[in-house]
Amino acid sequence: MDEIARIFRRIKAKRVILLADCCYSGQTGGRTILSRTRANISDAFLDRLSRGKGRIIITASSASEVSKESDDLKHGYFTCYLLKGLKGAADVDGDGLH
Repeated sequence: MDEIARIFRRIKAKRVILLADCCYSGQTGGRTILSRTRANISDAFLDRLSRGKGRIIITASSASEVSKESDDLKHGYFTCYLLKGLKGAADVDGDGLH
């Protein structure tokens, strides 16, 4: 997470969006189910990182949730529906603007 913070500080863009499809994306000290390794990301860290104009962080799960994956999809459900939305499913009025 130190590296992500360092990258965010160095980016000169006016707008930055970070999308994270991972388990316990907001919990310090949480454990992932498969790897049994400690997560090192916290809600407070994400709040600090996203402060400032044009900084957005969207995570697939909260501090106490598991981000579900599917072997059939070959990635997480968050990514699946994000991609569907970007490909047009989010255009509910059909005007061609997402």
